[in-house]
Amino acid sequence: MTGRWTSIVFTWLIAYIFAALYNPTFFLGVGWGGVVLQLYATILTYAFLWCCTHLKYAGFPLYMLCCALFTILSMASREFGYGFTPDMVSATLETNTEEASAFFTVRNICVFAGLMVLNWGLFEAFRRLSLKLISKWGKWGKLACLAGMAACFGIVFMLPTIVFFRILGEGSEVSARMVATLSDVTIRWHPFFHLDHERPPFEMLTRNYRKPYSHLQTLRKGLVRHFTVAEFVESAAAPSREEEPEKDIICVLAVGESIRADHLRLNGYARQTTPRLAEIPHLYSLPHMLSYGAATDKCLCGIMTGLIADSPRLRSSFLSILRKHGYICTYITENAGDMSMTRRNKPLIGTYLDSTHPLRGPVAGVAADFVRSLPAAGKHFILFQNGTGHYPYVHDKEFATYDGDASAEKIINDYDNCILALDAMYSEMIAGLKDKNAVLIFCSDHAEGMGENGKWHHGDDDNPVLRRVAAFIWFSDKFIERNPELVKQIIAVKDKPMAQGQLFATILKLCGIHTDTPLDIGDIVEDDIRKHPGNNLPFEIQQELTAPQTGQ
Repeated sequence: MTGRWTSIVFTWLIAYIFAALYNPTFFLGVGWGGVVLQLYATILTYAFLWCCTHLKYAGFPLYMLCCALFTILSMASREFGYGFTPDMVSATLETNTEEASAFFTVRNICVFAGLMVLNWGLFEAFRRLSLKLISKWGKWGKLACLAGMAACFGIVFMLPTIVFFRILGEGSEVSARMVATLSDVTIRWHPFFHLDHERPPFEMLTRNYRKPYSHLQTLRKGLVRHFTVAEFVESAAAPSREEEPEKDIICVLAVGESIRADHLRLNGYARQTTPRLAEIPHLYSLPHMLSYGAATDKCLCGIMTGLIADSPRLRSSFLSILRKHGYICTYITENAGDMSMTRRNKPLIGTYLDSTHPLRGPVAGVAADFVRSLPAAGKHFILFQNGTGHYPYVHDKEFATYDGDASAEKIINDYDNCILALDAMYSEMIAGLKDKNAVLIFCSDHAEGMGENGKWHHGDDDNPVLRRVAAFIWFSDKFIERNPELVKQIIAVKDKPMAQGQLFATILKLCGIHTDTPLDIGDIVEDDIRKHPGNNLPFEIQQELTAPQTGQ
């Protein structure tokens, strides 16, 4: 009897190990939420393996195919912090040779091969045990297996899960930082991480539990999206013209990362987070800019194309039109190696770039590199993307102005210090542009949760806090001399509600280009988002936009 129960428990432990290899998100939970999630993963994995071991010919190929897919997804999740989403599945299916070669380093190849060999060995062990023992028993025997595994599971895994702080996909420095600034039992659970004392009852249980078919449903959605032929609109194919052709102009679109509008002193924030920007002539805040999502890929796609994330169509970005009129387009970014970013926007952005440059180093170095790279003449568009402001809110030591003792206060202090760093960086960049015919638009991709309703970080498209982003526009003296009426028009509307999708037409207007490409929404001067407030916005914001207007 003892040998039989040993076999039972061992078999279920194999299923548990499979669950860990199958998808690491099963093991993100803490407390009872983590217990339920892991127990569910083990049962689901056992059911999957039972089917595979009993399919005489198709079982093993099916199993190895699934192992290869989920091993790659798990590695990407650990290395890049991606979640198991339709976007992730679609991005994996769309991987090109260049991205695959960058991902499969010698280390990753060894890890992948090792995991596949381990999976094969575990499969064989499970197959032999299940065929000889468990498959010969009736339903009572299988229930006994489940009971034995539950007892073993509770003893071996429940205590560490409840007691220890768990984090996935972060380096040791980030882990240490989180342990120091957050509650000891807090977990970073994308799209939120919560301070322990602010969690509602059973929150971890309800957030971490997944329906048995949810991951298969996610995979199905990703496959459908990948193989669905969407309507693609080539923006440059429509007639367009330069109303007053420029010989020398630099237009910069700076996409920020996780910067809230209400944490800028330019917009009335109590702390002096933008002391240098506030002193720059002809710089105007756009305090009511609304994002198209709460994740970078959705927002960048909305900014560049004017289409919402769920649009059934695809459109090339305004870069295609700028290139058509002789602009040299440059991408300076920290996200050049972000797989989902480059793949999702390859036909929208990458196709029309003349060059891409990585962005690294301290604030002073980034600004200096930007200024040194500025062209002396010609028509240029620069897409600039900097990650300062993203969790864990790392900034140069010289900007450590705010400090505090409480965990929540530390997080907000670090975040505000990041904005101080951005204030210095963009001030230096503008200083390098001020003697040129130049315009710079800054718009953050999305905002950041700072503890509202106990929620932090970003990623939840339905959270209105995350859709109010920082934005401003700056004009050089030469640009104002050449475009006085346009500058006046923009200044006149700077305080009205705007959406990221309006930047498509706005940038073309700043470059003096008129296009007949059919747009969902016009520029910030001629169109008003209050006339069509949907645009993938949360219900709360739509209510505000449709409320009776006063003063405008």
